Amino acid sequence: MFMTLLLRVDADLAAATRALPTGAGAGGAGSAARWSLNGGFDVIIVRRPNELDGALKELRTAAVHAGHTMGIDLEWRPDFQPGSNNPAALIQLAAGKVCLLLQTTFLGFPDVLRRFLRDPNYTFVGCNWLSADEAKFQRSFGFGRYDFGHFDDLKDLVARSRFSVPSTGVGALAQSLLGVMLPKDKQVTLSDWSAPDLTPTQIQYAALDALAVHRIHRALANAGLV
Repeated sequence: MFMTLLLRVDADLAAATRALPTGAGAGGAGSAARWSLNGGFDVIIVRRPNELDGALKELRTAAVHAGHTMGIDLEWRPDFQPGSNNPAALIQLAAGKVCLLLQTTFLGFPDVLRRFLRDPNYTFVGCNWLSADEAKFQRSFGFGRYDFGHFDDLKDLVARSRFSVPSTGVGALAQSLLGVMLPKDKQVTLSDWSAPDLTPTQIQYAALDALAVHRIHRALANAGLV
């Protein structure tokens, strides 16, 4: 038998949907750009390799206090032309109240990031990862779900939990399980994610996806369903 269940209303995530983030450009040498979302979330945008170590350290600290799990998502410049296969432009990683937006168009895929994703002490959680993200990640970086230290997919976890949900996309899961409606404007979805300066709307959209994945996973875990 399938169940319909609202695990909990996530007031902080809901607050983050109600206003665009505020922030500024990068600070001094090695200092990534920082933005703030309603609900107490910090968004760190990493464009240069010398910004990566500090950002990953901050995310790792957040993950330690959040079940050693991180939400992961991926964005790329839309493939409008037949035969087009643009590389991944943005990796989103989130744990607790911290989200990193890694601009891989400029950052690349450094060894320090590769080692971080291979760390067996952490579980990386995607949503419908095999639908498109896996192939894009493999083609862009030569790295797939079995290369992560540990990897879970919300689609599989929800199926095992026997929830009745209209869709296993992150937007539908956030609404069904957390009572939060994520902004899903097609103009943002299909925007240029390889641009050097992301707009506040892009930043909010990208951060919310990864944060929602992580918070859905934590809600499932707290309910004893993971």
